[in-house]
Amino acid sequence: MSQEDKATTAPATQDPPSLLQPGSIVEVNPRDNDYLGAWYLAVIIERASSTCDDRYVVQLLFLYEDISTGTKAIREYNSVDIRPLPPRLRPRKFKVGDLVEAYYRFGWFEGEIVEELHNGNYICQLKSSKRLELVVERLRLQRSWRDGEWIPPLDESELAVEEEDSTDETKQTDSDKAGIMESEADSAESSTAGTGNMQEASGQVTIEEGLRKGEHDEEGNDEEL
Repeated sequence: MSQEDKATTAPATQDPPSLLQPGSIVEVNPRDNDYLGAWYLAVIIERASSTCDDRYVVQLLFLYEDISTGTKAIREYNSVDIRPLPPRLRPRKFKVGDLVEAYYRFGWFEGEIVEELHNGNYICQLKSSKRLELVVERLRLQRSWRDGEWIPPLDESELAVEEEDSTDETKQTDSDKAGIMESEADSAESSTAGTGNMQEASGQVTIEEGLRKGEHDEEGNDEEL
């Protein structure tokens, strides 16, 4: 068994690790040929009642969503295809050859930087061989989750700095964001124990919401080549 296969395995005789507790917001790899090397936001609902004790029922927040009704998809995934949310990071410079994850089709796709453009954008080649022109805000360094740690390790200098909100308008925005997260928690029927995990991750999820809403608005910057 590879090191990655050991990453989030939970024997049947033990409680799931905190990463896999009901209500935890995670990323899942759908193992779908249409989404090669992609990671999508999901909420853990429960351990699957199947013969395999290392499978979990999750509610996907964006992938496979029924656009006409807004219904979120429920799926089962192996624990090795589930990882925690990566922390928020500062925008950074990339160079040709860097392995990255690119925000595309409402998920993060593994790829490689193949060209840096004069306008500050990057050409990224995905595992599917698609090439995209992307703004730096839609790129992050590719990392894997192994034995409870990110590889390569995170450096404190990479972490984004949280700014204090000082105006009523900003506070109201944060309140609206919290409401979105509470709604997601209710729809996933998450446990009280898992709610804390969702609140802690709310900042990262609202960033994903912003990227998702702006995806079509910025098609001029994010072009498939």
